[in-house]
Parts: sequence; C-alpha cells; structure tokens
Amino acid sequence: MDKLFFRRALAYLIDILIVIFITYPLWSIKPDTTQYVVIKQVLSIVILILYFSLLEYKVEQTIGKLIMNIKVKTKGRLKYKQTLIRNLSKVSTIVLLIDSIPLLKSEKQRYLEKLTKTEVKDGQES
Repeated sequence: MDKLFFRRALAYLIDILIVIFITYPLWSIKPDTTQYVVIKQVLSIVILILYFSLLEYKVEQTIGKLIMNIKVKTKGRLKYKQTLIRNLSKVSTIVLLIDSIPLLKSEKQRYLEKLTKTEVKDGQES
C-alpha cells in the first residue's frame, strides 16, 4: 500500500467525522420510534451521499481530501453522475470495504471508480 492509500483513508475519516457532526442534530430529535429511526437513517444516508458527491462534482474534493491534498480526477470534466455512483458504496462500511479490495492489492482505483472512470490523485497533479 502506498502513501496515497493512507492519505485517502485519513481523508475519508475526516469526512466521516464532518458528516457525523452535520447529522448529529438529526439524531438528537425525539421520539425514537422505529418510524423516526428509519427516517433519520435515510436522511443521514442522503446527507452522506450529497456531501461526497456534490463536493467532488463542484471542486473535485471533499474537505478531507482538501486537507490531505488529493483530488478526484477523470478525463475531461467530472459529471455529477460519476461522483454520485463512485460514492454509493459509502452508505455501508461492509460495502465500502468490498469496493476497496483493489486498493488493498496495490491497485489505484476502487471498483466503483473503475466503473465511473474516476481516480483519486495527488492534488498537485493535473
């Protein structure tokens, strides 16, 4: 595993902490009936996906990626559909781990990144 892998992992942790901070008020709302818990979970997933996909679409990086100086790149301009699809695995830790198997084998792209023809690169690269 190379340096970029660890920068990506740290960027992801930073971003997850930010999403937790953003969604925390949602979880403090009572009552905690099953119906409300499901609504809170769905809203949290929507916020998570929007956080990653909109920031990557607009500025090629999330706050975590900005701090770690890495960006999402593709040939040409990123399309929203690409950033949305490449982030779908982030709704579940297990799905994200499966999606990330190629990174553990020293490849540079997760499965969904290959599908969307996107790649995370050093922020200094064009």
